[in-house]
Amino acid sequence: IEFIPFLRQSLGYASHFAFSEAYSGLLFERFLVKCLVLIKNIVGCDEYRPPSDRDEVPSANPIIIKAFEVKLAFFNYTTLIDLCQRLIARYLPLTAEELNNWESNPEDFAIQESGEAWKYSFRPCVEILLVSLFSEFHLSLRPTLLDLLKRVKGEIDLADSQAVLLKEAVLNAVGLVCYDLSDELDYNELFSTHLIRDLGNRDPRLKVIRRRIVWLMGQWVGVNMSVDLRPTLYKALVTCLDPSEDLVTRLTATVSLQEAVDEYEFRTEQFLPFLESISALLFQLLYQVEECETKMRVLQSFSLLIERVGPEIRPHSDALIQYLPELWEKSADHNLLKTSIVCALRYLVQALGTTSVRLYPLVLPIIQYATDLNQPAHVYLLEDALDLWHVSLLFAPQITTDILHLFGRMSALLELGSERLRVCLKIVSSYVLLGPSDLVQTYYSLLLPHFVSLVANIKEEGIVLIMQIMDDLVCSLPDVVPSLFRPLLKNVLHRLFDDQGQFGVKTSTLTTTYLSLIGRLLLQNTAVFSELVSELASELHQESTKILTSLINVWLSKFESMEQLKKRKIAGLALSCLLTSGISGVLDQFPALVDVCNSEIGRAV
Repeated sequence: IEFIPFLRQSLGYASHFAFSEAYSGLLFERFLVKCLVLIKNIVGCDEYRPPSDRDEVPSANPIIIKAFEVKLAFFNYTTLIDLCQRLIARYLPLTAEELNNWESNPEDFAIQESGEAWKYSFRPCVEILLVSLFSEFHLSLRPTLLDLLKRVKGEIDLADSQAVLLKEAVLNAVGLVCYDLSDELDYNELFSTHLIRDLGNRDPRLKVIRRRIVWLMGQWVGVNMSVDLRPTLYKALVTCLDPSEDLVTRLTATVSLQEAVDEYEFRTEQFLPFLESISALLFQLLYQVEECETKMRVLQSFSLLIERVGPEIRPHSDALIQYLPELWEKSADHNLLKTSIVCALRYLVQALGTTSVRLYPLVLPIIQYATDLNQPAHVYLLEDALDLWHVSLLFAPQITTDILHLFGRMSALLELGSERLRVCLKIVSSYVLLGPSDLVQTYYSLLLPHFVSLVANIKEEGIVLIMQIMDDLVCSLPDVVPSLFRPLLKNVLHRLFDDQGQFGVKTSTLTTTYLSLIGRLLLQNTAVFSELVSELASELHQESTKILTSLINVWLSKFESMEQLKKRKIAGLALSCLLTSGISGVLDQFPALVDVCNSEIGRAV
């Protein structure tokens, strides 16, 4: 707001230096970027916009209204058209320096700058200014851009390099502001009649146009491209990924491929006829490029493709599977590439299902390495490695010595807590389902202290996960687990009551979760359950019958709040077991207990 008195002068000076013919080619690029950034920030500043609700305008801050008026006065129709034309015709065309970089270092040229690059780099700055102007003044600017597109979409003189570069710049603008043009431009007609035609022209002088068309397809595929045209798009991508095509165009095609398969209306059945070709071409490109960052970008496209087509990739995955160990070795000093490899392996494991055991010679050592907190690389790899670990367990047909050995990493990981605790507990749960006996026999002494500590210190969601793990353990090993994990089970029973033996849990979710585990214990090992009740009664200076009666009352009061059918079944079975105990406190609740049991008869587990 303090800057408002300087708006008019600032816009005037910045526009004068950036767009006046008198300064063309004379300004330092850094100064020019600062001028364009200033204009962009003023155009997009929320502080210089009045309320969108007209009823609120009269009560709006007069200073803000004044700023908006200054902005509108400066960006009149004539000025807007002039700025738009100069941005597209002067600043968007590729420069001689960029074209030289294309030829000398295509991998470097193809890497698109993103994030905050517009604040410091010229081309990203020009592009985001154009986007900001269209976002704010699209009604005034759309006709100008559409007119430019109409002029360049026909045949051009290939000998006129300036005409070729201008066409490329206009297509760039059409892609940048695709959402603002979507109501006015018939992209389907443009794609099927003009873009496909130009894409088929393999004249070397048109490679900048072909590359821009490939990029444009990725920009528009999620805007308003007809689903019926998707096979044509996929066929065009096959052509653009071919090794005979320019490398920059091929790398751009991988980005557009990502956009095409990561789109809401993507249909696997439409893509399948092209899957074999595209998979092979992607692998050839991945193998050919030399820079780690370029390999990372290509591998990311491959990973997304695998994720979207799932098991359909199986017949076409051998080459990638054989190459990944070599790529992992080459990525020794490039942690982001390692991260991409881990992600690719996760999607491959999902796609291969139980046959993913063939990946174990690579997957298991990578998990071992990436979950080692003493390795500096774990900062980059840990999150994705945990996901890979979890997915590998989900599809493992059986537990193996190597898989079991990995669990030794879990102690240090559980101590991390934070956002990674959820996936760590899911991994523990998967081990319980895969090989409970081996897990308990080998790592019982690791799990017990961590579970006791976590239950006392983590949020409700984490406690629920631990209780589910314990439920599975008790169910799987009823004669072993209750005795080994007795301190934790006693802790859970104690948490249901306060120091006076009264019900003490605050939330319904925790109550039903604790009750479900205690009910499981009662069903699977009545002796340990009775011992725990007696111990708790002794500590609280109460009779066991009173504790048991209180527990039954809690069960009955919370039964209707048990939303999960599994919990209701366990509660019903546990209460029916208590009916045969002959304890007076239980018999006093006989009608209510019978009602609960009857309500669950006939329900499917």
